[in-house]
Amino acid sequence: YYVNAPKKTASPKQKDVTNALNQKFTNMTSLEFQSKIKEFGASNKDYVLLDVRTQQEFDSGFISGAKNIDFYKGKGFVEALSKMDKDKPYFIYCRSGSRSGKTMQIMKDLGFKEVYNLSGGILDWNAKGLPLVKP
Repeated sequence: YYVNAPKKTASPKQKDVTNALNQKFTNMTSLEFQSKIKEFGASNKDYVLLDVRTQQEFDSGFISGAKNIDFYKGKGFVEALSKMDKDKPYFIYCRSGSRSGKTMQIMKDLGFKEVYNLSGGILDWNAKGLPLVKP
């Protein structure tokens, strides 16, 4: 019997893990990602939508409401993340899911509480015909 043993929960569609620090990290498909964002918006829940692609990639089209922080800025990227409110829920994405997956781990290490990752990135989002905004 362990008092602080991590709790792991998983549904067939999502890899959803809540650990002993009460952090929640979830990988989602494009449709799940879009649905969760709509759910948060409908309930007026405050959240941050974060695009971790380069500025050039971001300018080619992004999910409405997204804030851009370039993953390739290295130390500057981690510094920018560390200044963000760790108690808010975050939705993160990149081109294919690789950079956002790494970002999710960085956010976990920094103590963020709730992070949702778009597994297939903007490529999957586009493949599903979901809307993008251009600056």
